[in-house]
Amino acid sequence: MKPTSVLFIAASILFTATSHTVADDEEFHPALKKLAIGKIYKVAQNDSLIEAIMDHNKKTKSYKQSHIDALDNQWREEIGAGDQPLITSLLSTKVSQYLKRVQHESDGLFTEIFVMGKKGINVAQSAITSDYW
Repeated sequence: MKPTSVLFIAASILFTATSHTVADDEEFHPALKKLAIGKIYKVAQNDSLIEAIMDHNKKTKSYKQSHIDALDNQWREEIGAGDQPLITSLLSTKVSQYLKRVQHESDGLFTEIFVMGKKGINVAQSAITSDYW
């Protein structure tokens, strides 16, 4: 993955998350841009994270929508359940642990961090998300 692609992903995540509240408020754009090309870019440049995304995209390339939907349903059913094999398998990865550490060390700046592959399936995350896809 090219560094410019990583920056685009980081910026897209940031601006998508904030577009509903500050899109028309120019006073916040410089701070958001600084965050996107600073902290978020640094997180997105992590070699293990990039490798995980590339591996994930190879693995899921042939997934049909029905399979993705089944995984998403499984994820939703596991939330709050005692047995959480899919959730546990994702949260226990090296890159999810990295994102959890980044979130913890952000002093509240990042309340949730998740990374998706090309098909919108979670690759890694700092905490349990409401869905898998």
